[in-house]
Amino acid sequence: PEEDETDSLFSEIRSTQSDTQVAFRRGDRYAARLTRGRFSDGSSANRLDMPDSRIFHLDVVSPGLLDSLALRPVPRGEPGPGEVEVRVFATGLNFKDVLKALGKYPIADSPLGDECAGVISRVGEGVEGVQVGDRVAGMASGSFRSYVITRADLVVTLPDSVSLTQAAALPIAYLTAEYSLNHLAKLSHAKSVLIHSAAGGVGMMAAQLAQRAGAEIFATAGSPRKRALLRSLGVDHVMDSRTLDFADEIMRLTDDRGVDVILNSLAGDYIPKSLSVLTERGSFLEIGRTDIWNADQVAALRPDASYHPLYLGDVVDEDPGLIREMLVSLVRGLEAGTVEIPPHRVFPIEEAIDAFRFMGQSKHVGKIVLSQEETGKPRSDG
Repeated sequence: PEEDETDSLFSEIRSTQSDTQVAFRRGDRYAARLTRGRFSDGSSANRLDMPDSRIFHLDVVSPGLLDSLALRPVPRGEPGPGEVEVRVFATGLNFKDVLKALGKYPIADSPLGDECAGVISRVGEGVEGVQVGDRVAGMASGSFRSYVITRADLVVTLPDSVSLTQAAALPIAYLTAEYSLNHLAKLSHAKSVLIHSAAGGVGMMAAQLAQRAGAEIFATAGSPRKRALLRSLGVDHVMDSRTLDFADEIMRLTDDRGVDVILNSLAGDYIPKSLSVLTERGSFLEIGRTDIWNADQVAALRPDASYHPLYLGDVVDEDPGLIREMLVSLVRGLEAGTVEIPPHRVFPIEEAIDAFRFMGQSKHVGKIVLSQEETGKPRSDG
């Protein structure tokens, strides 16, 4: 039983999905699928082989096929001036990693992984503020590996209360939400915000920051279970992201005023439909990775709108000091209890294929983390 079975039935009949037998149980949608099974010990049939050296990176042997993910041996680099080497114990998975594995990311040969948590194993010349043995989290390109080298100002020392697995769920989600809402849109208690796909990692962090700012929140999510989760977290207005009906609902709830800020990650018809509910001179923040409009397209429909397509890599290049400042604010929020760690599901790195599929099918809430240690605690590497 659901609170409103009529809506679920109507949405299913309208759906373009071809399933002829569907069940809804406790808010989840079920349909027949062939999937790879698991062994009697609970391990995955897709489990990747670990190189003997245990010094590896996660690679896509044949782009376009998730089954071609493999752990391949790789030499350790040497941190240069201002850089640190991190022994990685957990890595956050993001949707663009799935796009890279599927060969659909616009930048060719881009390595998998952009965030991680681990222990400083070596430091380069001139590094201050962190030292060997520190537990850290932050941004690191190619972070699906056992050792990664990154700039020292892109990692931050963790509080003892936060595990490495928890920490890996934080950097990209927090930095994206913080930069978008607070630095670009200047969100405040006097504004309203629409957060699409709000049950994802960035969406849930954005909802936290919007609540902290006192803004009125409108959110979308793709399943009854995800929408129920958002309501339980105190989100003001929650709507279905699988239809375009959210726009009419927002205009009804706001007396045709619309919302001041939109944090968008949806594609296709959702973009012009979302722009239709943006207030005059409102801010449209694009964090999607597919079907991204350019400034001219937005201007043709809403010349008054402030449009910001966001790529954190550009922010790193243009204002690394701001990235550092935001990472420090993240740690302060964790210590003060004003930033909460989003829900996250942990997969062993050897089950990367299952993790990438799970994200690709949008089954997750919050974040997906791939761990190299069951406990998330550092082991001796000799």
